Amino acid sequence: MASIVCPSCKRNTSLLDSNYNDTFQCENCGEILRVRIKDNRVTNVRTHNIDLEIPEGLPEDLSKILNESVACYESGSFAASVVMAGLFIEGALKKTNVGGKQLVEMIQNAKDEKIISNLGFHVATASRLLRNIGAHFSDELTKITDSDARLTLEMARKLAVDILESGALRTKI
Repeated sequence: MASIVCPSCKRNTSLLDSNYNDTFQCENCGEILRVRIKDNRVTNVRTHNIDLEIPEGLPEDLSKILNESVACYESGSFAASVVMAGLFIEGALKKTNVGGKQLVEMIQNAKDEKIISNLGFHVATASRLLRNIGAHFSDELTKITDSDARLTLEMARKLAVDILESGALRTKI
């Protein structure tokens, strides 16, 4: 049995499941929490502000980066969320072993190799451009909104689904 501490009311709650990765409503304050427990060890508890389904089958390191991007979003760090989502996309493409020194080349190669769909290609291109805003300080960086970050997270999720459906991650890791 694992015990979690609600970030809102700071009270302990015990969960019976030793492996849990879902939302949970705090029985003390009613706050919706995002909870992750693996092998009876609590690895993540945070308030739940976005409903983004992390695709099953991602390598653990990529899943962690995408979860960190969501955590940045949920804490109000929208620029950080966009940058982390971009890192996730770059990492996912690198793990498929598509060629290319730059992300723009990897995206094109992934489309050509049918690792991502035509829609995925446009999503990846848009996401890359949004991420570029976060590569260096600029006034644009300070203007990234929750909507921008949410869109980037949804784009990262779409690319993850494309890559998983192509089988490229399972066969080339």
